[in-house]
Amino acid sequence: MLRKKKLLKLASFLVFSVAVTASSVALASRDHTSREALETSVSQVESYALKRPDWSQDMLDVHNQWRRKVGVPALTWSDDLAQHAQEWANQLANENFKLYHRPNNPFGENLTWAAHQQLTPLQVVNSWGEEVAQYDYDSNSCSGVCGHYTQIVWQETTEVGCAVVRSQQQEIWVCNYNPPGNYVGVKPY
Repeated sequence: MLRKKKLLKLASFLVFSVAVTASSVALASRDHTSREALETSVSQVESYALKRPDWSQDMLDVHNQWRRKVGVPALTWSDDLAQHAQEWANQLANENFKLYHRPNNPFGENLTWAAHQQLTPLQVVNSWGEEVAQYDYDSNSCSGVCGHYTQIVWQETTEVGCAVVRSQQQEIWVCNYNPPGNYVGVKPY
């Protein structure tokens, strides 16, 4: 019984992040027209800007704190990207919070899943940013997971939009980045 309680307590602090994998990175292309793809995929008539989440500025600020550390320009918030992220977060929640990257996504994407807690934008972005400890800039390589970090600081990325879906037991965060980053063999900045 004591072991079961310890496991439940451990699970209550469990946070998973999915790294950008080589297969999802391979889908990115410098030649795509991501803005056009977004405008095609977002068909909602009601303006997302009218329902912008109150945490959006915090999310943007934390992203830009990580970017300042390496001297790359600040991101701007995109309501269109946030709507795109919300659609995918809703889809994942409808699939019992299964966590995987959106197929054929023309944008960069970071995902986080958590159970039995409510993460803040600071916790979400810092969990990705702390992957810097596993990234070696000189060799442009990872000793573990670092694709979330490199997407955050990707110099050519100019905008971000994020979304969250919460149930009583789980939540999933999705951030989309335009233009995407994490091209194999290319340094983020």
